[in-house]
Amino acid sequence: MRLYDRTQQEAIHFKRRLACGNCSFWCYLQKMEIWVPPGELVGTITQNISLTMKSSFNVLNRHNEIIYTIEGPNTFGCLLGKNQNFQIYNHDGSTQIGKYYPPMGPSTSII
Repeated sequence: MRLYDRTQQEAIHFKRRLACGNCSFWCYLQKMEIWVPPGELVGTITQNISLTMKSSFNVLNRHNEIIYTIEGPNTFGCLLGKNQNFQIYNHDGSTQIGKYYPPMGPSTSII
């Protein structure tokens, strides 16, 4: 996915390979790279292995250091019709610094 500024210049490019979203398939965990022109890697978002079936991701900077941890609901929550709320924590997971509520309708909310 590519995001453009008001002058139609590419601002951010997200790259992600096709992978299964279920944590049961550890060889296919999600990973997304964030790039800015002209081809500079800013960071990555990687899915963590979970035996509890809760979704968990690390946000890494360009030096592969964890800057945020994101914890989500049960990976089968979408099948149950539950809200998919994600908590955002600092780099060591000790302090919650925000929440993300994916859109259930026409808008997205980040607090």
